[in-house]
Formats: sequence, C-alpha cells, structure tokens
Amino acid sequence: VIVSCIIGFTVGTLCFQNKHSASFMLGVCDIFQTFPSFIYLLPAVMLFQISDVSAIFAIVVYASIPITRYTIFGLRNVPSQIIEAAKMSGCSESQILWKVRMPLAFPEILLGINQTLMFALFMVMIAGFIGTVDLSQEIFRALSFNDGGKGLVIGLCVSLIGLTADRLLVEWSNIKKKEFGLIK
Repeated sequence: VIVSCIIGFTVGTLCFQNKHSASFMLGVCDIFQTFPSFIYLLPAVMLFQISDVSAIFAIVVYASIPITRYTIFGLRNVPSQIIEAAKMSGCSESQILWKVRMPLAFPEILLGINQTLMFALFMVMIAGFIGTVDLSQEIFRALSFNDGGKGLVIGLCVSLIGLTADRLLVEWSNIKKKEFGLIK
C-alpha cells in the first residue's frame, strides 16, 4: 500500500499540472480499471514466475490506480480564487503546490489512500490464485478442506481490517475538510 501510494501520488502530482498529461493519465486509469482484477496477475506471473514477488507486483499496479486518480482530482479542483490569491501574495509555483494545493487537496488524497488500501486488500485475496503464501491462501485452503468456519473467520478478519481502515480514513478526511472550511 505504501509503495502504491508513493507511486500514485508522484504520478498524480506530476500529471495534474498539464491538462493533456492529466487527461492521458486519467484515460490510462480508466483503461486499467476496466480490466478484471485477475488480469493483473498474468503479466506479473510472466515476468516473475509464480512467487510472492509477482503477487506484490500485481498488487502495486492494481492499487496505484485510485491514488493517482484522486491525487489528480484533488489538486485540479482547488478553487481558482485561492490559487489566484496565492499568486497575488507572491507565492512561487512550488509554494502554491505545497502550501496551498496540497493542504486543500489532502482530504481527496486521503480518500485515494482509502481506495488504494481497499484495492490492495482485494488484490491480496485474488493473489491467492497463484499460490502465494499469505492470508488469501489460508482462505482457499480452508475452503478446499471443507473448513468453512476457518474460511469465514479469516474472511471476516479481512473485512474488518478494510472497514476499520475505511472508517478511520473517511473520518480523518472529514475532519480535514471541516478544518479547511470545505464542508460545514
């Protein structure tokens, strides 16, 4: 998740400044989101054989999409009046980016981190198909040995991880939006 966030945040920050590169990157994100999730495992397995490395590669690629999208969206949707006020105050472009745009886009970026976490959890479950040794393999093993109780408990644990992270990040995003006066 951390690697996906770093990649997505960097790509989103670089692409938002130019309308054409932002449109291109959003188009790439749209294309990648139309693929079924198990399709990401095919190039990973072809490049790295069946291993944990191929699962991590597929997770990073799949989970980088939402953070890239939300970073571009958040940075492009900062009100133009605030940007104009920063320019009139004599801020440089880097100051506008880091001291004006980033704080105001932070709630949207947090939602992107939230979605990245959810995508990564989902892809971890799908990565069990290629034989990785992790939580998803435990679910498949429990279901294949007719141990539905163990599979249910593990599945509920993964769901609770996702729900807890979701609630925490959404609440943090709402707090930041209230701090910046974006919502009441």
